[in-house]
Amino acid sequence: MRRTLVHNYRILSVLLLITASLLAGWSLWKLIARSGRREGLALTNEIGRVDAKPVDIPLAELDDAQDHLEEDVPPHSPIGVRGGDDFYHCPPEPFDFLRTHLGTSAQDALLRQQLNEWEAAWRKFGESTPPTPLEHLASQSSLSPQALLEAGRGLDFLAGNEMAACFFRAALSRASALYRNTSPGDPAALPFLRELEETAALWRIKDYSTLEKRFALEMALYPPLSAESRRAGFLHARAVYEDGRWEEAARAMLAVLEQDKQAGDMGSWARSDVGELDWWIARCFYSARQYGEAIPYFDDLLQTDSGRRKDGARLLVNCLNRTGRAQEAQAVARRFGFRAPLRSPTTTQPGKLRPEASGSPVAQHPSSTSAAALSPHNGS
Repeated sequence: MRRTLVHNYRILSVLLLITASLLAGWSLWKLIARSGRREGLALTNEIGRVDAKPVDIPLAELDDAQDHLEEDVPPHSPIGVRGGDDFYHCPPEPFDFLRTHLGTSAQDALLRQQLNEWEAAWRKFGESTPPTPLEHLASQSSLSPQALLEAGRGLDFLAGNEMAACFFRAALSRASALYRNTSPGDPAALPFLRELEETAALWRIKDYSTLEKRFALEMALYPPLSAESRRAGFLHARAVYEDGRWEEAARAMLAVLEQDKQAGDMGSWARSDVGELDWWIARCFYSARQYGEAIPYFDDLLQTDSGRRKDGARLLVNCLNRTGRAQEAQAVARRFGFRAPLRSPTTTQPGKLRPEASGSPVAQHPSSTSAAALSPHNGS
C-alpha cells in the first residue's frame, strides 16, 4: 500500500510540473506578444511623424475600364480581343498627372483653373458632373491625345463615366487633327490606338456618336485588311446600328464582309465569326424593315453552328411571311420546332412592308421582338 501511494505521489508531481511549465510558457508568450504590439504601435507612430512621401503602388486592375464585352466581335485573331491584358496598365492619379503635363499657355491656364475648381467640389461634395466648358478647354489645350486618354481613364475610376467621357471626346477631337495625314499602319499611332481600347465608359453611357468617330479613326490608322482594322469596321457599323441608322449600318456591315473576303481568313481563328457576321447583317436589314435583304443572311446563319440559329430562324420566319413566302416560313418553323404565323402580310414589294394599322401583330417594329432574339451577346 505504501509503495502504491509513493508511486501515485510521483505521478502527481510530474503532472503538476508539466502544468506549471505550460503556464509559465503561456505567460512568457503573452508578455512577448504585448511587447511586440507596443513596439509596433511605437514604430507606426514614429512613421506617422515622418514626412513620408506617397508611393506609386498599382493596387488592382480597373476591371470596368477594361471591360471588352461590347468589343468582343469578329474577327477573333490570336492576339485576343482588342489587345486585352497584354497592353493594359493602371492609369495615373489624374489630378497630379494633368497638372504635371499642362503647359503655360492661356488655354492651359484656363483648363488648370477649371480642374482645380472641379477637384475641390469633388473632394468636398463628391461632384462628378463635368463643368460645361471643360471638354472644349481640354480639346484646345496643349495636352496630347494620349495624355487626355490617360487622364480620362484615371477620372473614370475616381469620378465616373461622364467625367471620363469628357476627356475621351477631347482626345478624339485632338487626334482627328493630329493624325489627319498619318498613313494607315504608321507605328507612331500605335500607342494611342492601344490607349483607345480602354474607353468602355463610352459604351456605358451609350455615346454612340463618339464611338462612331473612334472606330472610324481606328479604321483609318490600322493597316488595311488587318484584323484590327476589320474589327474596328465591325464596331463602327455596330455604333451606327445602335444610333438607329439601321440601313446605313447594314451597308457598313456588308463592307466589312467584303474586306473579310479579301483577307481570306474569316473563321480561321474562330468558327463562330462567320455566323456572327451573318447575324448582324441580317439583323441590321431586319431592323431597317428590309426583310427581303435580310433573308439570305438569315439563311446563311442557319448553315453555321452559331448559338444564334434558333433566334435567327424565328426572325427568318417573320421575314418570309412579310415577303409573301408563307410556305417557306412554315418549313423553317417546323424544322426548328415552333409555329409560324398562319397568314402572310400584304407587301408592296419584296423586302418592303406596307404600312399597316398600328397594333397589328405583323406590323410591329423589329425592336418589339424578344430581347433574347435581338441580344447582341446571345449565343456565340
